[in-house]
Amino acid sequence: AVVSTQSGHYGREESKLKKKHRKILAKLEEIQGELNCHYYFNVKINCGIPVLSNYIEERLNARQKFPDIQDVRRLIERGLKECKISMKEKKIKTLAKQVFLDAGSQIQNHRKTELKLDGGFHLMDQVDITKDPAKEDPVLRKKLQKNKSEAKRQ
Repeated sequence: AVVSTQSGHYGREESKLKKKHRKILAKLEEIQGELNCHYYFNVKINCGIPVLSNYIEERLNARQKFPDIQDVRRLIERGLKECKISMKEKKIKTLAKQVFLDAGSQIQNHRKTELKLDGGFHLMDQVDITKDPAKEDPVLRKKLQKNKSEAKRQ
């Protein structure tokens, strides 16, 4: 017989463990003086130029906020200038797009994995991370399409 983890004794035990987990994370954040330490990510970038890759990684990981494509482009331009490397404008544009997509993919995968492992919150028990919210929300879909077309123009 299959035992449901959402009902009965097992569901209550799971709920208790999640509450303990949230308390531990909150205490860890308090001790470290950080907020949302469980959303920490470490992006690895390989743009073919090790010095530039390290420069971009350090800056992206330090900010702990998802960058937009303009941020990535400015970061690449500053990195090239600091490393005294010349690159054509078209190559910078292509590289910015590649780094942006790669970083976004890594962050998204990290958060999906974290959500699967942790759940972290009892309200998330019913969330299906394979379901695309943009299919059901026309405002979100429109915003994502706008961002996509803007990224293509870059």
